[in-house]
Amino acid sequence: MKGLLLKDWYLMKKYCRMYLFLTVVFLVLSCIKRDNLFFSFYPCLLCGMIPINLLSFDERSGWQHYSGTLPYTKAQIVSAKYLMGVFAMSAVLVMTGVVQTVWMCLEGAFQPEQLAAVLFAIFFLSLFFSAVCLPLIFRFGTEKGRVVSLVMVCLFFGGLSFVTTLFAGNFPDVSIPLELLLAGLALFGAGVYALSWRLSVAFYQKREL
Repeated sequence: MKGLLLKDWYLMKKYCRMYLFLTVVFLVLSCIKRDNLFFSFYPCLLCGMIPINLLSFDERSGWQHYSGTLPYTKAQIVSAKYLMGVFAMSAVLVMTGVVQTVWMCLEGAFQPEQLAAVLFAIFFLSLFFSAVCLPLIFRFGTEKGRVVSLVMVCLFFGGLSFVTTLFAGNFPDVSIPLELLLAGLALFGAGVYALSWRLSVAFYQKREL
């Protein structure tokens, strides 16, 4: 498993550097344009696409066929991609938390509840995007899976609009505090991600390479 993670790490360093640059740019913009949550949540889409791009690199290079000669199970290969997704999501969470905390302190208006709500929302959106895309891509391959990814981008922005509406306070009848509601969504996203991993393992084991 360690070898698989190192391989994906090297691929990510070589081919996904632009994602880090875009993440930093959008995090800075999220501080400047605080009334537009799009800049805070767009990095979710970027980190959710990293496992998909890693799979695409594997298919294009023929590594998936070569992997059959190595002492790795298909379950381990799938798990490596999901773990890379978790690592990318964790990095975005840490970067967002640091940037938002520093900016709030500079403004003299640090609000732990608001920061927690943003992080829970990012956690949910990051996991949910990958959780829906990855099983179908493991089942049909990245070429056919690109259509699924485009659909998921549309759903992602639909979910982003929903979360933005929650932050705008347009649900006055909801008595549950926003941070608790988003914490529940984050737990739901973690459960969906775990279920997605199980489905991906099952699909990939049945797939002819």
